[in-house]
Amino acid sequence: MSRKMSCSILASVDVLTIILDFACDTAETAIAILLTNKLFHDVAKRLAHRHHVLHFPEFDGNAVENPWFEREDVVPCIQHLSMKGSIDGPLKPSTCRRIAEVFQRIRNLKILSYQLTCPIPFDLLRALEQAHPKAKLRLFYYQRRDITMGPNDPAELALSTCPALISLSCCIPSSAADPFPDLREATFRRMIAAAPNLSFVSIRKDLPGRGDAIESEQLSRLKQPFTADLKSNKSVRHLTLQGYRPTQETLKDWGGIVDLPSIEGFKCFGNGPPDPTFFNVASHMLPHLKRLSANFAFVRDVPALASAVENYLTTCNLLEHISLWTWRPYAPLEIIMRHGPKLLTLELHERESDSRQLMSHEEILIIRENCPRLQDLTVDLGRQTRDGSQEAINTRIFSAIKNFPKLQRLQIYFDVGLSWFLSASPGSLHPLLNVYNDKYDIDVHPLRPTGTFLAKPIVEDIWRQIFERRNFGRRQLDVKYGEIERSHTQIYGAAAWEQDNGMHWQVTPHERDDKRTEPVVYLLRAPVAERPTVKMGKQG
Repeated sequence: MSRKMSCSILASVDVLTIILDFACDTAETAIAILLTNKLFHDVAKRLAHRHHVLHFPEFDGNAVENPWFEREDVVPCIQHLSMKGSIDGPLKPSTCRRIAEVFQRIRNLKILSYQLTCPIPFDLLRALEQAHPKAKLRLFYYQRRDITMGPNDPAELALSTCPALISLSCCIPSSAADPFPDLREATFRRMIAAAPNLSFVSIRKDLPGRGDAIESEQLSRLKQPFTADLKSNKSVRHLTLQGYRPTQETLKDWGGIVDLPSIEGFKCFGNGPPDPTFFNVASHMLPHLKRLSANFAFVRDVPALASAVENYLTTCNLLEHISLWTWRPYAPLEIIMRHGPKLLTLELHERESDSRQLMSHEEILIIRENCPRLQDLTVDLGRQTRDGSQEAINTRIFSAIKNFPKLQRLQIYFDVGLSWFLSASPGSLHPLLNVYNDKYDIDVHPLRPTGTFLAKPIVEDIWRQIFERRNFGRRQLDVKYGEIERSHTQIYGAAAWEQDNGMHWQVTPHERDDKRTEPVVYLLRAPVAERPTVKMGKQG
């Protein structure tokens, strides 16, 4: 501790002593103040230590000096425990015993978030249920190590009926080298259908590998023990299917695993654009849907899909959350605004191209007028150019957005400069093109890539225009240069360049009450060429 800090603390103690001296007129009063202080200390300690993370492999090897999980003043206060890291092979029995000891020392564990790369062992599940029978379990990135294993694994059977399991995110990475039979999807389906309190499901399947392509009749026979006597799970409220195409057949297929009328949030993408049949049946197969997410990129039969989408949005129950990518040809804004009275989240995004139509000031006014409850808005805007032509347009738009009565979060997509990239000479391009290479004049094209040095004051100024005078909610601004969410299976050519040069900025209000009008800026993603030299995270 510095001498200046030490003197400051001593001075504060002296001042507090003088103040309390007036209140402590009797010994009883002094004891009461002492007990009150002790109570505040105990409560503050519980709040400070309510969430901790077990990092692997550090915990496995006990390579941490004075680790928190050995401190008796910390462990009993934990309410949310996360396990994160990458491990080769399953957790060792000795590691499971050490984690079980941590469970025993925690007073009231409410949530266990398991984010390891290996399946959760049976012994760990049993230890959790014995020590904290009311705790909730969230599984992330869940994978099956042995993809050909039969239906009788004790850990998988226990997980399928585990009352603690409320959230399951599982992965099915595939390749031509996968052995036969691939029983991973059958395993996950059984788990999803049987878990009694499961409410959130996300399953990600890569493109079909060798196991999906051969001996389909034999594969179906091997899957039968997993899928026999399954009943639709009525507890699931959100279903994300990545690597599946939104079709009527997909809905029918998963209708045997989850109870579709109970689903409130549905997201399906990654294996082709939505089929018109999906929207033709969605109204009656998903009657209680509140959250709709769809990506209309790469559609071939535009008129048929546009008609089906418009009919669905016109006839379905009012939605609370709408997220549409490449939306303009399929969902006119006036049709979306039918859901305006209930909308809490509206995400409208177009993939970057020369023909992309940006959100206009008039459209922002229409959204503001029709969506009085809107809290979260995503739009595409034109980023500032050197000649300042776009700045006046954006200023009008921000003036309209700041008057949304309930808005708490704004997300903006600016172009990353694909037009500039595609306008360069094809013969001079290199797969690892550095956009700041001296042989290119980056000022020639009005949509040249924006560096982090130029972007920071821009995003800070936008936050001030929208949120500086608000005194409620998150007041969060996310600014993305380029579409950085594309999965690895879609990355090639110009999309790869977009990934390498994309940026993600986030701005929130200062956490101190006396500085709530001051923005705190975070750089969450930087261009590849700048990463060695820029500071990630919170900006000074």
